[in-house]
Amino acid sequence: MFKKSFKIILLMIVVMALSITSFAGGWDVSSASSWAQPEIEEAYAYDLMPYKLMSSNLKNKITRAEFASLVVKMYETITSKIVEPASLDTFTDTDDADVLKANTLGIMLGSNKQAKPDDLVTRQQMAVMYYRTLSKVYDFFGEEMENTDGVLTINDKKSIAGWAVEAVDYINENNIMKGSNGNFNPADNAPIEQAVIVVKRIYVEEKDLAEGTRNIDLSKGYTYKLDAYGENFTVTYNANGKTETIKPGDNSVLGIYGNDAENSKIYYKVVDKDVNEETGANSYSYDVATNESTCLDDYFGYEVSTIALIDRGTYKNNILVYPYEDTVNVYTDKLELVCTLEGMVTSENANTMIDNKLNPPTAFMEFENRLLYGSNKGDATSTSYFNLYGGKESKTIQQQMLGLNPCSTMQDIETGNGPMLLACDSKGDNYKLDVSMRSIDCRFQVKTTNTHDEAANAGIVLGVYKPGTGNDQYHGYYIGIAPKRKEVYIGRCNYDWNRLLTANIPDYIDPYDCRVHVTLKTSYMFGSSSYNLTVTLEGEMEDAVVIDNKYLGSTSGSHTSYGAKYIPGFSGAFGIRSYKSDVEFPYFEITRR
Repeated sequence: MFKKSFKIILLMIVVMALSITSFAGGWDVSSASSWAQPEIEEAYAYDLMPYKLMSSNLKNKITRAEFASLVVKMYETITSKIVEPASLDTFTDTDDADVLKANTLGIMLGSNKQAKPDDLVTRQQMAVMYYRTLSKVYDFFGEEMENTDGVLTINDKKSIAGWAVEAVDYINENNIMKGSNGNFNPADNAPIEQAVIVVKRIYVEEKDLAEGTRNIDLSKGYTYKLDAYGENFTVTYNANGKTETIKPGDNSVLGIYGNDAENSKIYYKVVDKDVNEETGANSYSYDVATNESTCLDDYFGYEVSTIALIDRGTYKNNILVYPYEDTVNVYTDKLELVCTLEGMVTSENANTMIDNKLNPPTAFMEFENRLLYGSNKGDATSTSYFNLYGGKESKTIQQQMLGLNPCSTMQDIETGNGPMLLACDSKGDNYKLDVSMRSIDCRFQVKTTNTHDEAANAGIVLGVYKPGTGNDQYHGYYIGIAPKRKEVYIGRCNYDWNRLLTANIPDYIDPYDCRVHVTLKTSYMFGSSSYNLTVTLEGEMEDAVVIDNKYLGSTSGSHTSYGAKYIPGFSGAFGIRSYKSDVEFPYFEITRR
């Protein structure tokens, strides 16, 4: 529960070539038949190979002493228990440690104080010793072997000795040793490679005993119960009624933090009775599906004070782990760190705190489909966004088009009334950016398929308020691209148009198909706010900053540099705008940071 001349060089190459063999770890398995080598390598990987067989020719017939070493190794590997050998005077013809261990286990008894270690093992003797080894393994784990009917179905059953019938029947019926053509061939001898492969197959079949998963059947779930004295808790598998009991050890008691039934995890603590609970406790995660406990104090590398299981919401079944500091760590059921929180964190408020930690408050709009003026008449949908206050919305964002009615035609757009599409909620209220408190980061892409005027352009609007129908009928700011003029510019609208900043688009950037990156940073001084704007065009060859960090204005008074006017606050709605252009917006997102 709780793994230097040309000739010399040529000679060296020949020697190296002749020495190439098949290895399992540090063991040469090239003496085995080619068909047997893969499984023998598996046996080595499972730590089933006794040392004395590593230098043997694996095609040789196996002796009794070699076989004893093989089954003893299997027993010790499955049980993780080293067997004490019998006394040296047990046999008169050998003091081999593995033979004496096999005697201790009752696997190799011998006769007349002789073990006959060099005799070859017959197939029926192998069957008996396999059977006895398995019986001892089952006894160790408190399990019972299934009884067979004792009726041999092999053709040569009359050749089986009476003392071997039960073992041969079990070994044959369970496909451990089958023989050939319906015959078991009890008097034949077997090569080492075959004996090793049989041991490997037995181990694979029975290793769930060692792993503690033999009785686990979660098909119908499980229940658990803490005993009245807190000295253990028992898990019962509903499908088969089997149980597993988790014990904390002598002089200890345990308590349950919580049960994550969906992921089959139980969280508990173990407290030494003689030590203060706060400093003498260890916390554990118990995996019901594997019957394994993990000490979380050791796993995380710090002392855990307590654990709480989140039982609802997005982060259901994550755990809150409280160290003895002022922070709370959040982990998944696989013990992967999600985030670290500060403050009063409980299972009730954890979802909100985690979400705010992983997703800081943003305003975000991203169109799932291209917004194509004309064919789609300005309609678009957005499947995910965040409102200004950090709560994730599940409803679909709505947009409103100013300057177009539901029956608008392509000609309406081409004639240049400058329609805008603003993000708004289900009630029709515009979402607003309050950048007097934060800065924003915006990325968008415009594709224009037709332009009907030198001044035709498209882009985004920010800080919009008092919007109305008609071209430039709003208060706010516009960042647009005029592809025929190869210009990108910023303007302010106050029911009239004021161009503030302009830059030429480099020749290596396609003005009809480029991405724009806008950042607006707010700085504070003496109680007032100032705004610095950067616009970057992202082209195929390299980024080109065309309007770089120009001073735009502040709330402290009137400014005329670069044509900027007094800005009472860069706040308001946001959206997209077109002027005398047939355009697409395949990409648009805005984030308030």
